[in-house]
Amino acid sequence: MGPTERSALVTGCGKLDGIGAEVARTLARLGFAVVITDIEPAGDLEAVVAQIADAGGSASAVLGDVAQEAAAERMVAETVRRHGRIDVLVNNAAAPFGIGHGDIEAIALADWDRVIAVNLRGPFLTCRAAVPHMRRQGWGRIVNMSSTAGRTGGKGNGT
Repeated sequence: MGPTERSALVTGCGKLDGIGAEVARTLARLGFAVVITDIEPAGDLEAVVAQIADAGGSASAVLGDVAQEAAAERMVAETVRRHGRIDVLVNNAAAPFGIGHGDIEAIALADWDRVIAVNLRGPFLTCRAAVPHMRRQGWGRIVNMSSTAGRTGGKGNGT
């Protein structure tokens, strides 16, 4: 990887058939060197990296929790270290409530806090870490993903 090639960091790529993995594959097809992330190694990160490499693209993985300041900074820094820059940040990581957590009275405060930490704090932290690099480069793009659940309510769904 040379420092003049475009690179992208995509969070929340732990599922082979997930949106994050598809975004990463698409960016790789467009010529980006892609760094994909997830919180746990048990997911499909390495399989997504292998798919991208098999298709002729460039990808690598890094683990981290976007809700943790040091981890968010490390993931961005690792992208810059590996590729000399960060051109695109896709905040795709999410912590949805599980089934059975729809009724507000059933939602544990710890579950609520985790959703807020990943879904709101995480994009803030990764953006804060990436923006200085993008400003120095004079170019960058940030895509913050969200669920359509925020647009429509559902009976008994307090989330």
